[in-house]
Amino acid sequence: VLHDLSLGLLAAVEPTVYFVLSAKAQAEGISIAHVFVKHYHARLETLGQAAVTAWNLPVAFQDVLWFAEIGARHPEEPHAYACVDYANAIAEQQGFGVHTWEVQVEVSEAIIREVGIPAEDFDEVLEAIKRHTLAWAPMKEAA
Repeated sequence: VLHDLSLGLLAAVEPTVYFVLSAKAQAEGISIAHVFVKHYHARLETLGQAAVTAWNLPVAFQDVLWFAEIGARHPEEPHAYACVDYANAIAEQQGFGVHTWEVQVEVSEAIIREVGIPAEDFDEVLEAIKRHTLAWAPMKEAA
């Protein structure tokens, strides 16, 4: 998934760093991206942005990477990028994220407001997403 490009690049280019950060993240129950920030004082997404720029991909690719966790702050498309952020958080919460351990997921109030799923509908939305994901997964493996 595009918003995980930076993580994939880190694993491919610096596997030792990836595994060290992964072990720290697992021990703390947080994402590798959060450990990266704690260790390097920079966002992991800067790696993906550099690659997207070098590969001359459209600006939307850079935006998805940069605004993946702060979507509501996008100057032109706050709703679209907030949805990407929210979807990523939901995937992690439901065990469909990139981590093999449980990760504390926090979604900002700004993202929740921007996406606009009423609190009383949230559990139903999660169940629907889980059903659709599980229905899609076997087809993916067969391909």
